[in-house]
Parts: sequence; C-alpha cells; structure tokens
Amino acid sequence: MYKPRKKSRTIIMLTSGFEEESTIICLKRLRRAGLNVKLVGLTTHHVVGAHGLTVRPDCSIGDLEGKNDPQLIVIPGYEESAEKLLADPRFHRLFQATAANEGHIGIMRSAEPAFGRAGLPDMLSDSHCLRQGKVDTTTFSQSLADKMTFPGPR
Repeated sequence: MYKPRKKSRTIIMLTSGFEEESTIICLKRLRRAGLNVKLVGLTTHHVVGAHGLTVRPDCSIGDLEGKNDPQLIVIPGYEESAEKLLADPRFHRLFQATAANEGHIGIMRSAEPAFGRAGLPDMLSDSHCLRQGKVDTTTFSQSLADKMTFPGPR
C-alpha cells in the first residue's frame, strides 16, 4: 500500500469568475487524499467566483516565484477565468518550471478552450497536462489525487 506524498506541492489557481463547484470538489478530493493543497491567486486579495462565492487565496502566484515549484497545478473552469490566468506571464513561468520538474497541470473541462484560443494548444497536448475531457469532476479530481498519491506511471 502506498502512502500519499504529504509534502507534495499542489496548488489550485484562482482568478475572478472561477467555477466554484468544481474547485471545491477538487480541493476536497485532493485534501482527502492527504495532499498539501494551497489556493493561489494572482494576488492575495479576495477572489469572487462565477456565482458570487468569495475566497481568499492562501498566497499569490508571486509568492511562489523562486521557491519550490508545485508538483500539480489545477486550473478550474470557466474560460474567462482561465484567460485571465493565461494572460499572466508568471503563470507561464510556473507552468514551464513545473513541467521541467516532471510535475503536472490538471485542466478542468470548461477551462480547456481558453488554452486553444490563447494560441497555446501545445500546452494541452503536453504530456504534463491532465485534461478532464468528458469525465465528471469527481472522477477527474480523484484521478489527480491518485496521480499524486501513488508513485510511478498511471
């Protein structure tokens, strides 16, 4: 039996207009698996979701620069929220550093179109990207937790 990598650095990115339900489901699944998950915003100011839920991130993306890169970055939907993230060069640096260190990025279904429109379809085809595709949010979130919990290819 494998134990969760408790020291794994897992982050869920938050920008205004994020999809609240999928974010909370994913956060719950990852933490239930024993992972250390931080909510990260573009700033440390409160972030308002698409349906009015207000969340204060644990830290900002700027706080992560130059520190241990995350092993998993989760991008919740919606497209508008993902577009804000993709417009920030710090996200691109974080993504590249995470991929270079064999980390992963989990992209929720409703965020995927923003990556294509941003002219970054290679990000979606990268082996480090885990896309939700047609599976439900709970199943996708559990697959992310499994990826971080059990060593080796899955």
